Amino acid sequence: MGDIEQGISYKQKLKFALAGFLAGLVNGLLGSGGGILIVLYLTIIAKEERKKAQATAIAIILPLTILSSVIYFKSGFVDWSLLWKVSVGGVAGAILGAVLLNKLRPKLIKKLFGVFLVIAGIRMLL
Repeated sequence: MGDIEQGISYKQKLKFALAGFLAGLVNGLLGSGGGILIVLYLTIIAKEERKKAQATAIAIILPLTILSSVIYFKSGFVDWSLLWKVSVGGVAGAILGAVLLNKLRPKLIKKLFGVFLVIAGIRMLL
């Protein structure tokens, strides 16, 4: 689908909004998974190129995560010592991941994403 044109139909807008709603719900409820839903929606339904879909998913999830985080902070659910300990490595990993997304072939990214989904799925079931 590429860049979304102004002439997008009401039905398509509704599908995008529903995908966003589900991603926000999953992200807020489970703490992860919203980005995965967005990537799957953008690549399978919207026919977006994989690298663009993954980068766009990160940008979509950021405000959703911020909103959920504010509610979690206010509810006292955030372990601040863990937040800072994990965030140090997370920043480095995020930078490396963004650089690698630009360098790796889309086919390899697709395989890595699939392996991640399988491992995450198995882990959730255990």
